[in-house]
Amino acid sequence: MIGLPRPIRVAVLAVAVLGGGCRRPAVERAEGEFLAMGGIPIRVIAYDVDPAGFERFVSDYRVEVQRLEALLSVHRMRSVISRLNASAGRPFPLDAEVAGLLRESLALAAETGGAFDPTVGPLAAAWKEAARAGAPPAAEALADARRSVGWALRSEEHT
Repeated sequence: MIGLPRPIRVAVLAVAVLGGGCRRPAVERAEGEFLAMGGIPIRVIAYDVDPAGFERFVSDYRVEVQRLEALLSVHRMRSVISRLNASAGRPFPLDAEVAGLLRESLALAAETGGAFDPTVGPLAAAWKEAARAGAPPAAEALADARRSVGWALRSEEHT
C-alpha cells in the first residue's frame, strides 16, 4: 500500500477496519458528517459496517482532516503553507511530510496537464480582491499574479 496515493490508502484502511470480520451485527448504512475547511461539510457513508467502528473511523478521519488543514491551509496564517508563501522564495525548512505532499501536488499537476495547479493562489487572490471591489482585476494585477503562477516552473526548480 505504500506506493498508493494517500486517499486510496485511507479508503483501503477504512474497508479493512470497517468491513469484513466484524463480530457485532453490522448496520446496512452508516453516515457521519463533520465540518472542515471553514464550514465545508464532509460526509462519510459506509455500508455493512460495525457502528462503533464506523464512529471511531469518522472521528479519526475528522482529526486527520483537521491536522492536514492546520499544515496546508492558506487561510491560516500560522500554517506551514502560509509561512512558506510568506517566505517569498527565501529558503524555508520543510518537514518530510509537507515536502512529500508538495511533490505529490506537482506530480498531480503534471498528470492533469495543469488542470490542477497548486501554484494558482496569486491568481485566485487577484480575482477575490476584484470580486470585493466589484470590478474585474486590473491588467497589471493579473500580469503580476501570472508571474508567480506555473506548476511546470516550480516543478523544474525542485527536480
